[in-house]
Amino acid sequence: MKKIIVYLTLTFLVISCAATGVYTPLGSALIKIDKEPITLGNTSSFKKNGEACSFNILGIYAGGDSSIVRAAQKGEITKIATVDRSIMNVLFIFGRVCTEVTGE
Repeated sequence: MKKIIVYLTLTFLVISCAATGVYTPLGSALIKIDKEPITLGNTSSFKKNGEACSFNILGIYAGGDSSIVRAAQKGEITKIATVDRSIMNVLFIFGRVCTEVTGE
């Protein structure tokens, strides 16, 4: 019985360390794909778009730059109109956050 408790405790500790570190406002057991507006505005007159993403694998490796500044640079935007964020999380193994910017 003690061995089972030890194994279950170790399993729980190992699994809990495998979080992706990706912000998710609503939890999900398998796959989460979400898009949320950060700022609202009229996008009909703005033709430039920029996107910047960052990712995380098993909470061990993280890379990328999902900042608003980087998204604006990629889209060659000098005046930002709207900012959106999309989030993807798969089984807490892989996570990705992208920031999307529109403007002039």
